[in-house]
Amino acid sequence: MGFLRKFLANKETLTDKLLKCVDDYEIYCTLCNCDIELGETIHSPIRGTDDCPSFAVYIPTRAKREVRPEELWFKDLAYGKFGDVFTFVKYFAEHNFNLNLDTV
Repeated sequence: MGFLRKFLANKETLTDKLLKCVDDYEIYCTLCNCDIELGETIHSPIRGTDDCPSFAVYIPTRAKREVRPEELWFKDLAYGKFGDVFTFVKYFAEHNFNLNLDTV
């Protein structure tokens, strides 16, 4: 019973718990299957066909919401998508595995 009480008393979100184990950069690098230099454009891991490098990971400077100090965002110029690591994972799953994470 002590564990359950302790777990329920913990006010951390699942997101906070996850990001204690793995950071944004690690998620991007793992899914892109390469080390990414911040601001450098690479071929998009979201779209299978990418003739020109059009995907970049960067430190957000002007966001419409408060960002974590270590938060990294992506921008896919050809696809017209951008956002945080969770938005990236959603698009990545959609286009690479036909998995809609909004309904899971």
